[in-house]
Amino acid sequence: DIGPHGLPSLLALIAIVPVLASAYRASSSKVRRTAWWGAIGLGGFVLVATLAAALASLAAKGSLDAAVVAGTDGLTKLEAGQQAAALTQLDQAATDFDRAATLVGGPWMWPAAVVPGVARQPMALADLATTGAAVAHSTADTARVAPYADVHLSGGSVDVARLGAMDGPVRRQADTLRTAGTTLHDADSPWLVPPVRNPVNRFAAAATAAVAPADRVAELVAVAPRLLGAAAAQHYLVVVTDPAESRFSGGAPVAYGEVTANDGTVTLTKWGPISDLAVPAGSDGSDPQGNRTYTDRYARFDSQQHPENLLASPDAPSDARVIADRYTRAGGPAIDGVVLVDPAGLAALLALTGPVEVPGATAPLTAENAAQVLLTDQYLAGRPPADSLIGPAGQAVVDALVHRDLPGPATMGDELGPAVQEGHIRVWVADPEARATLDRLGVSGAFPTGDRADWFTVRTHNEGGNKIDPYLSRKVRYEATFNPATGAVEATATVTLTNAPPTALLATAAARSASGGAPGTSTMYVSFYSPLQLRTLDIDGKATPVEPQAEFGGNVYSVPITIAPGATTSVRLKLAGTIKADPTYRLLLSNPPGAAADQATVVVKPADGWTVDRADAGEKRIDVLGVTELTVKMAKT
Repeated sequence: DIGPHGLPSLLALIAIVPVLASAYRASSSKVRRTAWWGAIGLGGFVLVATLAAALASLAAKGSLDAAVVAGTDGLTKLEAGQQAAALTQLDQAATDFDRAATLVGGPWMWPAAVVPGVARQPMALADLATTGAAVAHSTADTARVAPYADVHLSGGSVDVARLGAMDGPVRRQADTLRTAGTTLHDADSPWLVPPVRNPVNRFAAAATAAVAPADRVAELVAVAPRLLGAAAAQHYLVVVTDPAESRFSGGAPVAYGEVTANDGTVTLTKWGPISDLAVPAGSDGSDPQGNRTYTDRYARFDSQQHPENLLASPDAPSDARVIADRYTRAGGPAIDGVVLVDPAGLAALLALTGPVEVPGATAPLTAENAAQVLLTDQYLAGRPPADSLIGPAGQAVVDALVHRDLPGPATMGDELGPAVQEGHIRVWVADPEARATLDRLGVSGAFPTGDRADWFTVRTHNEGGNKIDPYLSRKVRYEATFNPATGAVEATATVTLTNAPPTALLATAAARSASGGAPGTSTMYVSFYSPLQLRTLDIDGKATPVEPQAEFGGNVYSVPITIAPGATTSVRLKLAGTIKADPTYRLLLSNPPGAAADQATVVVKPADGWTVDRADAGEKRIDVLGVTELTVKMAKT
């Protein structure tokens, strides 16, 4: 069994030809005549079989081409969550595929099945016709019996019984697409002629591309009824944050709301300032799952007495567990999930609800103005931080979410997708199955480390309590030398921090630092996360002692930094260590939600005896917003 399908048979035939030729020369005239008639008969059979297959294929070609076009278009619409639009295309594709299947699956095609080379053509067409018909029928039927795209929150309610009934059909749809992709991939062969190979490969690609979205829908439909309180009432906390005052996981928490979901009905049951979550002095504030690393690392921020520090960890699920535990200890019910949302996340939600009125705001908040008003404009206008609009804005948005009619999943995905990707909306839930689904969808905000990749991120904790972090620009230059044979990495990371608050802000209460210094002074506890070991760290060229700790399977190095308004500070770290040995070097860069994009420059060099792929050579300049992965391919010289 070597090479593509049919190659062993072809090689065997070539090997037999000299034997047959020798036998023919040594045979009697009678045997030669028999051989000739046998060859003519076999040739006639091959000709008739090939002609029958060709005529049937030609007759089916029009239907197949139309079916592939309609089916591909339908699957593309389905992938985008547009079930209704996909239904018409899929019904037409099903009709055309059925017609083609009748033509290429009839008895007139059977003789061609034993003709080497020719056999692959009708087999591939039959696979395309039958598999395409199965996909079109299945997806169209699912769109009818499980119209998940029509499910939406209307006046605070969702029909969870109807949603639960969709579980089986959407799972079968995903399985059908997966089987179709595998079947058509197996049907491909170097022996296929282009008129056959092209439609087979085109529809195989469409079916394969639709598998991942179909799996996501199936996973969400499976867990959504439980999350909406179908089995028991669920209690969630919505925590709004202010990135103008940075924390490792984004911004300082400002306010919270308790949302209850019971049998599909969602209500906002409580709203309050984050100060409600303070606990009596002497409480340890530890991770409820007993993670001593969390306690040891972040106890310094005293979130017991200062709940505005509850987003101490850069790992949102860790913070969410602590917040949920804190709420229960403060007298609330057991919490089933936590949603973290910042001003940009509120703006994305306003695209679903429409504008809201917020007490104290000079104009309604909209999807277009909310992020800027809440993050910078309110403080530039002189509003005191204690009177921030973020808490009232969060309450108004959540109230609108549970009382207004919202669009379906496709529109929600379009509007919320970028905000989720950049970490402006993060969701943690206690239910293990649902949590795994959200993790796979990238909604949880888990700290990005990769699978034995190299990674680097800078996180800051504003210790001055002022609102100047939107004006802190960050530039990162990362130079690494990598040995693919051993996984050894030597890297130099240079982080340049510039504190440039506008003059108008310096005269306001928002610029005053509780740590002292002139208005607009940035006083930060800064941590650098990496899987590598630190050799040296200097600030503005001066060697500086650091606080080393371990977290997330790697290392974290922390230093206090103070930057006067209008000043710049440069931190250089020399790092070394070992990651996965692989010809492809992977680097994950990330920045905290709510921060401006990091301007990053990456230079990767190979160790001696290796070379970098030409396409990956030189500097790479990127803006890091959320998580960015870079790969550099190397080869031995």
